[in-house]
Amino acid sequence: MNYCSMYIGTHLENFMHTKQVGDIAEAAIILRALEKGWSVSKPIGENQRYDLIIDDGSTLHKVQCKSAKLTDNIIVGSISRISRNGDVFVRHKYTTDEIDVFALYCPDVKECYWISCKDLMVDDGNVQSSIKLRIKQSSGNNQHKTRLAKDYIL
Repeated sequence: MNYCSMYIGTHLENFMHTKQVGDIAEAAIILRALEKGWSVSKPIGENQRYDLIIDDGSTLHKVQCKSAKLTDNIIVGSISRISRNGDVFVRHKYTTDEIDVFALYCPDVKECYWISCKDLMVDDGNVQSSIKLRIKQSSGNNQHKTRLAKDYIL
């Protein structure tokens, strides 16, 4: 059994440091972009709001990579950032000035998703703090609000 196969069907967060989980998500997203023939650049250091610059051949995208979880046929990704001020943790929302795209990797389904920040805007001009992508169309009255995962596959 190889290292990766031990985690099939499990949440990586249960076994790894959050930095490792993020590194795996970023690596999966880089691989998927390269498989599509896109160019990938990584900023030096950790001071940028974005993790990657991805050139799809026509546009340079500032990309923030995130890991996501599958829960009840819904892929859930937290797309905010957390900073620490002493013993206090503060959640910050991203803006479209900081990044262009969220790229999510869900290890439960081994898939990457590409979501434009413009699709995630809220009234205060920031990007919402989480995203939900359904594996299957919902049967309720809120189908117009449903984001289907298949529509965002990278």
